[in-house]
Amino acid sequence: MTMDMMLSEDGAFEGGDLQTEEVDGTLKKHEFKQGDALIFVSHKYHCVNRVRSGRRNVMVLEFWYGPERLCSHRCEKFGSEICMRDPGQDMYTQQFHPNLKQRDDSSTSILFPFRLGSVP
Repeated sequence: MTMDMMLSEDGAFEGGDLQTEEVDGTLKKHEFKQGDALIFVSHKYHCVNRVRSGRRNVMVLEFWYGPERLCSHRCEKFGSEICMRDPGQDMYTQQFHPNLKQRDDSSTSILFPFRLGSVP
């Protein structure tokens, strides 16, 4: 589960709308004010529109069940002990787990269309 809590005051920014992909393929815009929390399943595709002005502060908490991961990205196989991406390819792993070996074949790297942290 993912919980997003709006910390910014109302009117502190423009843009920055949280959207989720619905069953019919459309994006649904979710509005929430300071102190409101949105809770949704973490694997549901979601994105945040660009903040056009001001500053948007949101606290994001993710609650996961399953084996501990060393990778900082979302693994595509829930409950699997094997990560399909190379755990040595991201900056977090290189900094905090430098002894992990990196595979030569990077063909298993997958780009997700909606990923937390992908919006500056």
